[in-house]
Amino acid sequence: MDVAPSLERQMSCTQPYVEMSFDESQNNASQPYIEPLAILRSFCAALVPNVQIMAETRDIVIGRLKDTSSPERLRISVDDKRVSAEHCRIWRVDEASGNDASFIIQDNSSNGTFLNGKKLEKGKQYPFYSGDELSLVVNSCQRKHLGTRSRLCCAFVLRVLGVERKSVLRDAGSLVEEKYDLLSKVLGSGAFSQVLMCKSRSSGASMALKVVDKKKFLQFRKTRQTELTVESERDVMERIEHPNIVRLHETFDTKNSFYLVMEFLAGGDLLQRILDHGIYSTGATRRLFCDVLNGIQCLHDNGIAHRDIKPENILLTSTDEDGTAKIADMGLAKDFADYASVQMQRATVCGTPHYFAPEMVLAAEGGPASYGKAVDMWAAGVVLYIMLCGFPPFDEENLYDQIASGRYDFDAEQWLSVSAIARDLVEKLMRVNADERLKISEALCHPWLESDLPVKRRKTGLGSEVGGLDDAAMLDSSSRSRVRKIATPCVSICID
Repeated sequence: MDVAPSLERQMSCTQPYVEMSFDESQNNASQPYIEPLAILRSFCAALVPNVQIMAETRDIVIGRLKDTSSPERLRISVDDKRVSAEHCRIWRVDEASGNDASFIIQDNSSNGTFLNGKKLEKGKQYPFYSGDELSLVVNSCQRKHLGTRSRLCCAFVLRVLGVERKSVLRDAGSLVEEKYDLLSKVLGSGAFSQVLMCKSRSSGASMALKVVDKKKFLQFRKTRQTELTVESERDVMERIEHPNIVRLHETFDTKNSFYLVMEFLAGGDLLQRILDHGIYSTGATRRLFCDVLNGIQCLHDNGIAHRDIKPENILLTSTDEDGTAKIADMGLAKDFADYASVQMQRATVCGTPHYFAPEMVLAAEGGPASYGKAVDMWAAGVVLYIMLCGFPPFDEENLYDQIASGRYDFDAEQWLSVSAIARDLVEKLMRVNADERLKISEALCHPWLESDLPVKRRKTGLGSEVGGLDDAAMLDSSSRSRVRKIATPCVSICID
């Protein structure tokens, strides 16, 4: 490839787990940090970035405009011909009781504005709440923007800081607070769930409290046409106990919300670690990827496919080289033990498109709906690719066509320092034919994960030397089949 694609967080609309909130270290040390009142988290950050809404902001316009923003009047420009000059407008209003901010949205466009999957009536005003999903032109709650079809040009989830925490225990009574102190730190927020930090009253240990809003989940379930239930994640996690899978401590069920108290990992997720600190050393990469494979093996041995393996769902005990990796977010996990007899009868498309396996693409395009646990192995190959070079293997264009055809490359300069045997593991995990793809037991026995070969210094062609394993003799020519680039809409979908 000529230019390596940038590594970005893929916005998950299903079960977002940990997305660290803003902190002062992200800002210029010479400037005092002022926390935003709210954040519009973008699904397509490469086109339209996340937007911070400050306390003084009263009016927001999104559209194909060039007006200059001011503290009071925020202008979000979208460079897409389908977008109207002033496509939609958002007003900030203060609640009569309390200081919580709320918003009102109005569509002024020719091609439509969608709120939580419903097209707004032009000129009519609607309430816009924390956790609501907003998109322009293309409904982000449907699949029309995926693959070769019309793609998202602008989509956000609104997060009003502090509102989640104040309302999170609104119907729990003393169920949660008898055992846990809710802390001020918000770890993540998504379309129907929030993750906050809490502390056990008995042990003092920090925990992650995930809160699923049942009303929003049912709306998601309807628009995404999925058979997942609000208890699906709990049902899987209660069956699994493994050092490389995030542990569930307990759950609480109320009329309006479902609460999951889970293990908290201070290192955050793998994607953020790579973005902040760069890739790991070869030895640490090998060890952490073994952690990931061991977690997948536990799931597969229990007949379960995760179906959303990606760096955002791999959490770390520490950002240091000696940290441990654990698989998180079982919200899309599926028990395949008894699924073979029905998998040809209905299409199941699930996960994050960036990490879709080819057979998942065929199901999404209306072809044979046969797939199984091998989808996790393809996704693991994508994760390993990112861990080895620091960027994804896939371009933005023609997602489904590229996956189904199967092409990617190791042409970028970063791959000069990666051994041929490591590339061989990536290739064998990312075989287009699922029957030819490594199974989990085979992947764990791959020579790269078992080898401790001496480092051979070789020239990069730029006058410097890099380290690589002297392992060419361990590879056969049949292992070098090419697989091609995948594109990456920044959403997760599930149709079960």
